[in-house]
Amino acid sequence: MRLIPTSTHIIPVHPATDGWDVQKLVVEKHEFPSTVTSHQKIAFLFSHANGFHKEVYHPLIRRFKDQLRSLKEYDHTDIHIIAWDSRFHGDSARLNQGEFLPTYRWLDNALDTKQVIDELELKQNYDQFIGVGHSFGATSMALLESFYPHTFDALCLLEPVLSNEFIPTKTRETSGVYASRTRRDEWPNREECQKFLLKRPFWREFHPEALENYVNYGMYDTDQGTIKLKCPKEHETRYPLTAPLPSILSYLTSSNNEVDRALE
Repeated sequence: MRLIPTSTHIIPVHPATDGWDVQKLVVEKHEFPSTVTSHQKIAFLFSHANGFHKEVYHPLIRRFKDQLRSLKEYDHTDIHIIAWDSRFHGDSARLNQGEFLPTYRWLDNALDTKQVIDELELKQNYDQFIGVGHSFGATSMALLESFYPHTFDALCLLEPVLSNEFIPTKTRETSGVYASRTRRDEWPNREECQKFLLKRPFWREFHPEALENYVNYGMYDTDQGTIKLKCPKEHETRYPLTAPLPSILSYLTSSNNEVDRALE
């Protein structure tokens, strides 16, 4: 089930990146105010993995919010959760259809993360600001914290792409993610799509609600009456080829004392 956002924002990508003048990002804010007098405001920014989109994390966000609300120390806290789609994923991909740039890199996503923070004034308007990133999104947050120390008060990084060496191109070209260039990306309808995915071990590991959101909100209806992935597989398969430098920098970031404190 999708969480209905309190507000939706369409913002430009970071001005230091290619595509700054035409590409957009879709950002959603979910506000969960205290039911009593509020003494503080905390913001959590969720950034998704490659090939996914913000709605896949809604079941986690809902349970996370409920868990915080069950703790007395958060009784007087306004909790705001922000989730967004990187420029070639989810709703952002639909806005940017036909505008894909081969120069797009993981660094661009790190800067787009900063753009979300700046546009929504997440540093200025909250007592605490915490980043929650998964894989591609986690690495982007680590990069951002390295370039702009103290951006986050804390980071929760799930499966960040870290490496202490450069991965050979041949290895990256034969990786599971790169192999997605041959995978199916169009189905007659959402029911057939879900049946198809459930035949594969990778997707069977997903929580049913997360998979349902992937199918319902990661696809769009075509003019031919079919459904198709919002994130084109041609875009998704480029990301492993541009991962070595970000993964090295993120690995070095974890050894930096200043960043270590943000990563706790």
